Amino acid sequence: MIKGLILGALAVAASACATTPRGHGAVLHQPSPDTYRLPKKVVGGRLGTVALLQDEIVDTHTGRRLSRDALGELLRRHDVIFVGENHASRAHQAWQATVISILARDARPLAVGLEMLPRSVQTILDTRSESTSERDFIRRIHWYEHWGHGYRTYRPIFRVTGVHHVPLVALNAPDALPRAIARHGLKGLSKKLRALVPRMDLTSSAHREVFRALLGRGHRVSKAGAKARAKASSHPASHPASRPASHPTGHPHGHHGLRGDRLKRYYMAQVLWDATMADAVLRWRQGAPKTRVVVLAGAGHVMYDLGISRQLRQRAPELRQIIVLPVRVPPGKSRRVSRQVADVVIGIAPPKASDRPPKLGVELQEVKASKEAVIIKALSSGETPARRAGLRPGDRLRSIGGQKVTTIFDVRWALLDARRGQGLQVGILRGSNSFDVVVHF
Repeated sequence: MIKGLILGALAVAASACATTPRGHGAVLHQPSPDTYRLPKKVVGGRLGTVALLQDEIVDTHTGRRLSRDALGELLRRHDVIFVGENHASRAHQAWQATVISILARDARPLAVGLEMLPRSVQTILDTRSESTSERDFIRRIHWYEHWGHGYRTYRPIFRVTGVHHVPLVALNAPDALPRAIARHGLKGLSKKLRALVPRMDLTSSAHREVFRALLGRGHRVSKAGAKARAKASSHPASHPASRPASHPTGHPHGHHGLRGDRLKRYYMAQVLWDATMADAVLRWRQGAPKTRVVVLAGAGHVMYDLGISRQLRQRAPELRQIIVLPVRVPPGKSRRVSRQVADVVIGIAPPKASDRPPKLGVELQEVKASKEAVIIKALSSGETPARRAGLRPGDRLRSIGGQKVTTIFDVRWALLDARRGQGLQVGILRGSNSFDVVVHF
């Protein structure tokens, strides 16, 4: 058995929360500042904007600046707290971990819901204990297969929940369901998939307009980029075959020419995602009705109170909900955001180059024969750490940084803490010759 992975950065550019099925011409787009400042005619609700600086916490209802203690007091008045994110963004995940830490010390039971994982791994989450090693836990929940984004930025979330013994709730739909709806609609689902569809409300015209706005900006992937993404998507260790691509904030990629019935199906798939996560929160609280739940999901699933929170409110209006949204703010400047975008906004710094995992620059194959092995299938183009170190196609990786590697997961884990400017010793088997090289990132 052979499976492969393009390890340009060891952090794969897939995620789990939009509705562009593979092969449908995904479009990448960067979030516009207007995403956080859509007009009242689109989203309704409160008028006006608030100015936000880096490191500020602002209550959008009052415009008041909050301390962390005041934020904690506000959050404690609620049953479900949504904290939006840009995927694999160090500052976003740091604030998510901070919110968990603030609430984990309370007497009231706490659970953390994760968009990143499907319900199929819930039994594994339930068996997590102090004796469970971090490495084994991430391997068993198939983090990279289900989510695609690197684990490093999410590590603080798993660590704070582990320290405080906070249970984790897998919120996401089975991989095949949103893709099937985006392609075929509800009527085209098999009986097996149809049975998995939760109650979902498709009647919000405001949500449709926000969805359209989020689709409306973008540029097509270059032919070379599309080819690389398609190649990566054929390898289970890189992209799960059933997982759609998505925008880092959790809203769908734009797509030129997406209209008519196809647009309706894509919108239906997006609502399905929201409704599935709302359903998972309700199911958890049925077994633990006093539990406060912190929901971690892409910003597109929580902004403007039209995503998961709306689906949840339709079924459980008695639950007190609040939306917290970290927003990137340029250094030394303020950014105006809609009062309607969230209940609380937090100014965070844009990502730095040092935040990105260093690139190795190889495509790997995992070979399972008499012995498991990881072989370099190809080198990425250009000047890369692998090329500078003299690695070649056909080389078998034996170890990285002193850690034995026999699977692609081993490679990911060995490079988890790699830093730019660092040199790591890599053990190579080339033909019958075994030797070490130092790879400088």
